[in-house]
Amino acid sequence: CADTVSPELWRALAERATAALPGLSMSEATNVATALVQVRESVPLAEAQARAQMASFFDALLDRAEGTMPNRGTSQLWASNVASGMSDFDPLTATKLISVFGNLRRLDAGPLALRLARGCIMPVSLGRRPGTLGVGHLRNIAEALSRLHVHDEDVLQALT
Repeated sequence: CADTVSPELWRALAERATAALPGLSMSEATNVATALVQVRESVPLAEAQARAQMASFFDALLDRAEGTMPNRGTSQLWASNVASGMSDFDPLTATKLISVFGNLRRLDAGPLALRLARGCIMPVSLGRRPGTLGVGHLRNIAEALSRLHVHDEDVLQALT
């Protein structure tokens, strides 16, 4: 279906998504990123014609994600954003974001992905009971970390 859309529209989508990124929740931004990754993989012409715009979007997304991470630890990773009343990262959004950067093989996103992965496997930081994410999600995180060349044996063991 994506191949029936004009490549110029994908370029426009990536440009507008980059401009709108500050106003999107992390969940919405991650959903847009997931769609753009699928386009890159399934429509080579669209990826070729919108490469710069997509790269700008993913650069901005990485900056935004790193900027919303707590300075230290994972205990506040899933805490609600006081100003907006929204959660920046929930475990499912974190899983999707890790997968996005893993599929892109954005090695510069490795440290962010590792911090998000730690948050996903540490029930205390989630403020929820263990088992929030299913086995498939955990496997996707492990595969993405591998693609990002993140080798933390404790995290990988906890994920598999």
